[in-house]
Amino acid sequence: MIRLFAGSDSLESYNAAKLAAETTATDLGTEVIIVNADEANAQNLWDDLQQIGLFSSQKVQLWKRVLDNKDVVDMLLKRFEAINSQNEIIIWEPADVDARLALVKKLSTLKQIKSFAASKPWEIGGWLSAQIKAANVPFTFSQQKWLVDRIGSDKLQLQNEITKISLYYAANQKLDNTALELLIPPTVEMQIWTLLDSLSLQNKASALAVLDKFATEDNLQYVLTMLSREITLLAKVKYASESRIALTALGINDFVLKKAVQKAQNFSLEKLKKLSTALFRLDTSIKRGKTDPLTGLFLVAMAW
Repeated sequence: MIRLFAGSDSLESYNAAKLAAETTATDLGTEVIIVNADEANAQNLWDDLQQIGLFSSQKVQLWKRVLDNKDVVDMLLKRFEAINSQNEIIIWEPADVDARLALVKKLSTLKQIKSFAASKPWEIGGWLSAQIKAANVPFTFSQQKWLVDRIGSDKLQLQNEITKISLYYAANQKLDNTALELLIPPTVEMQIWTLLDSLSLQNKASALAVLDKFATEDNLQYVLTMLSREITLLAKVKYASESRIALTALGINDFVLKKAVQKAQNFSLEKLKKLSTALFRLDTSIKRGKTDPLTGLFLVAMAW
């Protein structure tokens, strides 16, 4: 049987997938094999599955990030009936899955999917405090808030960062804000929010400082895509608020929605439309080879 565990709460989904694999392995008197399916060769995986039952006993396999590997997904779809009936494969995806995908549709029809919703913003605080206490790291309240603001509600990532911080604290016996900034540098997504703040305040110096950091990015097209996505998100929230549409109807993660509502207050809907149009034109110009991505982003920031 193929079972899929996924959802915004990647920590809970992984723990549940791992427990299911271990329980099934115990029932079968066998072991669990963990496979990084996003990096695996589809043909090799199929060959290994064929060996099971012919030359070796059945094993339970935990495949991670299958949907990131098109070849593996295609292999599963092509041989779905045989694999589903003869093997015990548990798939773990660290995010919500697209219900329109063929593999997801098959597993959903068979009721072989378990989804784990993200924790509510007010639930993260208590969970994080317990994790920090267990790690024996002297976080201040403001440092805990900073960590959630920087990472978000992804408990798996939060847990990984706490582990990193605890190792630093054990070696240095101190934890100041400067150390936290070095241990957890801002991601592209975080820098994009900073850029949007700068644009909303018409602070060109701050906007250009963020763009300077983007100069070291290998994939500026990704930066542009993410920026466009965040602006679209703000526009949806702004429109829903002004039209008195329930924000819950947008289907946005609670933590992301809370941040978007705060950011959207700094923009008018008209400004968001203009910025979205400017980025669309820039994207078109870049794809036609007429504009350098970084130069284009600088020009948009300066004109805003």
